[in-house]
Amino acid sequence: MRPRLGPGRPFKTSRPRFKDAILVRACGGGGGALGVVTAGIYIATASYAIRAPKVPGIEVRGPIRLHKALAWIHGVGMILSPILGAMARAQLDRGERVHGIAAAHSAVADVTVAAYAAAIASVAIKY
Repeated sequence: MRPRLGPGRPFKTSRPRFKDAILVRACGGGGGALGVVTAGIYIATASYAIRAPKVPGIEVRGPIRLHKALAWIHGVGMILSPILGAMARAQLDRGERVHGIAAAHSAVADVTVAAYAAAIASVAIKY
């Protein structure tokens, strides 16, 4: 049996031969490590935006208002997507079909990406 390598596929060997193999197994392949780094960067930038001081007397309107509304949608999605993905992966690893709330992983991720792109576009495109 040959080891299967690729995104999201850990080494299928009895013992890791390289030190990096342990990290690959822990993070579920390159995709898991990328997800951890992305989450860290996103949390850092979101915390700066949330804790930014409010200017007194300035009313939030237009694109910024839309951006803030969409931030609630993609913020929740960025929390739920990896949780639902882990639940789905656990079900697949047990030989089960993906069922229950874990089956919504793909839909939640799609809505998250759409809301994230719309939030970026709402402040990047001048209208």
